[in-house]
Amino acid sequence: MLDGKTLFVGLGAPKCGTSWLSDYLNGHPEVLMSPIWELRYFNSQLNPPKREMAKVAAPFLEQLDRVTTKLPKNFRRSHKRNLHLSQIEGLVDRLRMINSRDAYLEMFRKRIGPEHRAFGEHTPAYCSMGEEGFAAIKGMHNPVRVIFIMRDPVARHWSHVWFQLQPKSRKSTEQVAAEQEIRNDPAAIAERLSKTLDSRLIKRGRYDLTLKAMESVFEPEEMLIVFFEDLFKDSTVTRITDFIGVSARLARFDKQVNSNRKKLPLNDEYAAMIRNAYAPVYDYCRVRFGAALPASWRL
Repeated sequence: MLDGKTLFVGLGAPKCGTSWLSDYLNGHPEVLMSPIWELRYFNSQLNPPKREMAKVAAPFLEQLDRVTTKLPKNFRRSHKRNLHLSQIEGLVDRLRMINSRDAYLEMFRKRIGPEHRAFGEHTPAYCSMGEEGFAAIKGMHNPVRVIFIMRDPVARHWSHVWFQLQPKSRKSTEQVAAEQEIRNDPAAIAERLSKTLDSRLIKRGRYDLTLKAMESVFEPEEMLIVFFEDLFKDSTVTRITDFIGVSARLARFDKQVNSNRKKLPLNDEYAAMIRNAYAPVYDYCRVRFGAALPASWRL
């Protein structure tokens, strides 16, 4: 059922537009997307000991709990029944992947139709898993395509920091109140920002390391590098659909997916802090891409 169809995997640091692209492809009639967002399959395979399994399963069990608690009492008669069933089945399939490598392709195989020419997923965290993880992707299926989205590191990091400070339903009342205080206190924002510059957020944004690992595993025709600053254009979307072997389809560039609410403008002090932390990325990308880098990047 998957023979002759392209497996694509999207990756990119948080706040690089992967959610928007995933939503666009999910609505494409020739594309089968994973039933759940962020499978995190390939990076989880790098930590196989049983003591890691509970950590791997935790976010999916949490999602499963959220989905089931929202089911209406008259579930069998609800018009939303199929939607909830799809989510539940997808989460169960993901949990099966913990003990079975075959379960990854089986999840797509059971859903693929003759109309689908490509199938895949987006997991931003894949960008930091290195050569071993990319080799696992390449060995999963043939043909395979990888889409890597990059955004100006300063703008991306600031957007992610601010996103973390937004109220969310999963946060406790105490967390929401504490983060509201941070959002209203410039000194607290600076302290929070400083902490994120010495964390895994930096690793996710090391495009130089990601590109080197990708290029050591994939052939040039198996990789597509897209700049966030160019993503919301018909020409870029056509590049992406051509790359995975499906027909071009109009995109809604006005649609916001997983976007920030109004955030504090980035001042020069904060920009300099972030720019300094990502100096190796800017240096590498300046040489690697030259004039192709978007003019808005803080080179």
